[in-house]
Amino acid sequence: SLYYSFTRLATTGTLTLDDTSYAVSGTSWMDQEIGSNQLDRAQVGRDWFSLQLDDGRDLMLYALRDSTGGVSWAGGTLVPREGAPEYLARDAFTVTATEHWESPQTRAPYPSRWRVTVRAAGLDLDVVPTLADQENRSALATRLFYWEGAVQVRDRAGRARGRGYVELTGYGTGARPAF
Repeated sequence: SLYYSFTRLATTGTLTLDDTSYAVSGTSWMDQEIGSNQLDRAQVGRDWFSLQLDDGRDLMLYALRDSTGGVSWAGGTLVPREGAPEYLARDAFTVTATEHWESPQTRAPYPSRWRVTVRAAGLDLDVVPTLADQENRSALATRLFYWEGAVQVRDRAGRARGRGYVELTGYGTGARPAF
Protein backbone atom coordinates (compact mmCIF):
# COMPACT_ATOMS: atom_id res chain seq x y z
CA SER A 1 0.00 0.00 0.00
CA LEU A 2 0.96 3.65 -0.33
CA TYR A 3 0.54 6.07 2.54
CA TYR A 4 1.10 9.75 3.20
CA SER A 5 0.39 12.16 6.06
CA PHE A 6 0.18 15.83 6.91
CA THR A 7 0.74 15.55 10.64
CA ARG A 8 0.03 19.04 12.00
CA LEU A 9 -2.58 21.05 10.15
CA ALA A 10 -4.07 24.14 11.78
CA THR A 11 -7.79 23.45 12.02
CA THR A 12 -10.75 25.75 12.69
CA GLY A 13 -14.46 25.29 12.36
CA THR A 14 -17.86 25.38 13.96
CA LEU A 15 -19.49 22.59 15.92
CA THR A 16 -23.26 22.77 16.22
CA LEU A 17 -24.94 20.71 18.91
CA ASP A 18 -28.71 21.03 19.11
CA ASP A 19 -29.22 24.76 18.51
CA THR A 20 -25.92 25.95 19.94
CA SER A 21 -22.81 26.62 17.83
CA TYR A 22 -19.26 26.53 19.18
CA ALA A 23 -16.10 27.85 17.53
CA VAL A 24 -13.45 25.14 17.57
CA SER A 25 -9.76 25.15 16.73
CA GLY A 26 -6.85 22.81 17.06
CA THR A 27 -4.32 20.70 15.24
CA SER A 28 -5.34 17.88 12.90
CA TRP A 29 -3.59 14.89 11.35
CA MET A 30 -4.62 14.18 7.77
CA ASP A 31 -3.59 10.91 6.18
CA GLN A 32 -4.39 8.88 3.11
CA GLU A 33 -3.78 5.20 2.59
CA ILE A 34 -4.04 3.71 -0.87
CA GLY A 35 -4.26 -0.02 -1.35
CA SER A 36 -5.05 -1.42 2.11
CA ASN A 37 -6.84 -4.32 0.42
CA GLN A 38 -3.44 -5.80 -0.43
CA LEU A 39 -3.20 -8.07 2.63
CA ASP A 40 -1.54 -11.40 1.94
CA ARG A 41 -3.65 -14.52 2.58
CA ALA A 42 -1.74 -15.17 5.80
CA GLN A 43 -2.27 -11.61 7.06
CA VAL A 44 -5.39 -10.88 9.09
CA GLY A 45 -5.20 -7.18 9.92
CA ARG A 46 -3.22 -4.11 10.80
CA ASP A 47 -2.36 -1.94 13.79
CA TRP A 48 -1.77 1.73 12.99
CA PHE A 49 -0.65 4.52 15.34
CA SER A 50 -0.53 8.27 14.68
CA LEU A 51 0.88 10.16 17.65
CA GLN A 52 1.40 13.92 18.04
CA LEU A 53 3.92 14.50 20.80
CA ASP A 54 3.95 17.65 22.92
CA ASP A 55 7.63 18.23 22.08
CA GLY A 56 6.64 18.85 18.43
CA ARG A 57 7.53 15.44 17.02
CA ASP A 58 5.02 13.15 15.30
CA LEU A 59 5.18 9.38 15.12
CA MET A 60 3.38 7.02 12.73
CA LEU A 61 3.77 3.26 13.17
CA TYR A 62 2.18 0.52 11.10
CA ALA A 63 2.18 -3.26 11.51
CA LEU A 64 0.53 -6.05 9.53
CA ARG A 65 -0.39 -9.08 11.64
CA ASP A 66 -0.46 -12.70 10.53
CA SER A 67 -2.88 -15.43 11.58
CA THR A 68 -0.72 -16.37 14.59
CA GLY A 69 -0.87 -12.81 15.96
CA GLY A 70 2.73 -12.15 14.95
CA VAL A 71 3.91 -9.18 12.92
CA SER A 72 4.65 -10.04 9.29
CA TRP A 73 5.58 -6.48 8.27
CA ALA A 74 6.08 -3.20 10.13
CA GLY A 75 7.44 0.27 9.49
CA GLY A 76 6.98 3.85 10.54
CA THR A 77 7.96 7.47 10.27
CA LEU A 78 9.26 9.89 12.88
CA VAL A 79 8.64 13.52 11.94
CA PRO A 80 10.89 15.90 13.87
CA ARG A 81 9.79 19.40 14.93
CA GLU A 82 12.05 20.68 12.16
CA GLY A 83 13.82 18.77 9.43
CA ALA A 84 13.16 15.79 7.24
CA PRO A 85 10.99 12.85 8.32
CA GLU A 86 12.90 9.69 9.21
CA TYR A 87 11.77 6.24 8.04
CA LEU A 88 11.70 3.67 10.84
CA ALA A 89 12.43 0.09 9.91
CA ARG A 90 10.76 -2.73 11.80
CA ASP A 91 13.70 -3.16 14.18
CA ALA A 92 13.81 0.56 15.06
CA PHE A 93 10.74 0.42 17.32
CA THR A 94 8.63 -1.85 19.48
CA VAL A 95 4.91 -1.84 20.20
CA THR A 96 3.79 -4.10 23.03
CA ALA A 97 0.17 -4.51 24.15
CA THR A 98 -0.03 -4.15 27.92
CA GLU A 99 -3.81 -4.40 28.39
CA HIS A 100 -6.76 -5.89 26.49
CA TRP A 101 -10.46 -5.14 26.12
CA GLU A 102 -13.22 -7.37 24.77
CA SER A 103 -16.15 -5.88 22.86
CA PRO A 104 -19.45 -6.76 24.52
CA GLN A 105 -21.15 -6.63 21.09
CA THR A 106 -18.76 -8.58 18.81
CA ARG A 107 -16.69 -10.41 21.46
CA ALA A 108 -13.58 -9.30 19.57
CA PRO A 109 -10.53 -9.07 21.86
CA TYR A 110 -8.51 -5.91 21.21
CA PRO A 111 -5.26 -4.61 22.67
CA SER A 112 -6.24 -1.55 24.70
CA ARG A 113 -2.98 -0.08 25.94
CA TRP A 114 0.51 -0.16 24.49
CA ARG A 115 4.13 0.50 25.36
CA VAL A 116 5.77 2.15 22.35
CA THR A 117 9.54 2.56 22.22
CA VAL A 118 11.84 4.16 19.66
CA ARG A 119 15.21 3.91 21.37
CA ALA A 120 17.22 6.01 18.94
CA ALA A 121 14.75 8.87 19.44
CA GLY A 122 14.64 8.50 23.24
CA LEU A 123 10.95 7.55 23.23
CA ASP A 124 9.42 5.19 25.79
CA LEU A 125 5.69 5.88 25.74
CA ASP A 126 2.48 4.61 27.28
CA VAL A 127 -0.41 4.86 24.79
CA VAL A 128 -3.83 4.74 26.47
CA PRO A 129 -7.29 4.89 24.84
CA THR A 130 -9.41 7.82 26.05
CA LEU A 131 -12.36 5.41 26.07
CA ALA A 132 -12.23 1.59 25.86
CA ASP A 133 -15.20 1.11 23.54
CA GLN A 134 -14.25 2.88 20.32
CA GLU A 135 -15.21 -0.10 18.16
CA ASN A 136 -16.87 0.73 14.85
CA ARG A 137 -19.64 -1.72 14.03
CA SER A 138 -21.63 -1.76 10.81
CA ALA A 139 -25.40 -2.12 11.21
CA LEU A 140 -25.71 -3.46 7.66
CA ALA A 141 -22.59 -5.62 7.33
CA THR A 142 -22.49 -7.15 10.80
CA ARG A 143 -19.15 -8.89 10.19
CA LEU A 144 -17.50 -5.53 9.49
CA PHE A 145 -16.10 -4.18 12.73
CA TYR A 146 -12.80 -2.69 13.86
CA TRP A 147 -11.45 -0.48 16.62
CA GLU A 148 -10.28 3.06 15.97
CA GLY A 149 -10.13 5.96 18.29
CA ALA A 150 -8.46 8.65 20.31
CA VAL A 151 -5.57 7.89 22.63
CA GLN A 152 -3.51 9.75 25.20
CA VAL A 153 0.27 9.54 25.11
CA ARG A 154 2.11 9.46 28.43
CA ASP A 155 5.68 8.88 29.53
CA ARG A 156 6.48 5.90 31.75
CA ALA A 157 5.90 8.07 34.86
CA GLY A 158 2.34 8.80 33.71
CA ARG A 159 2.89 12.43 32.63
CA ALA A 160 1.00 13.63 29.54
CA ARG A 161 3.27 13.73 26.48
CA GLY A 162 0.81 13.99 23.60
CA ARG A 163 -2.27 12.64 21.91
CA GLY A 164 -3.07 10.43 18.98
CA TYR A 165 -5.20 7.98 17.13
CA VAL A 166 -5.01 4.20 16.80
CA GLU A 167 -6.69 1.88 14.29
CA LEU A 168 -6.91 -1.90 14.79
CA THR A 169 -8.39 -4.17 12.12
CA GLY A 170 -8.77 -7.93 11.85
CA TYR A 171 -9.45 -8.74 15.50
CA GLY A 172 -12.22 -11.20 16.33
CA THR A 173 -13.54 -14.33 14.63
CA GLY A 174 -13.90 -13.87 10.88
CA ALA A 175 -13.07 -10.16 11.09
CA ARG A 176 -10.57 -9.96 8.24
CA PRO A 177 -10.99 -6.41 6.97
CA ALA A 178 -13.08 -6.12 3.84
CA PHE A 179 -11.41 -3.03 2.37
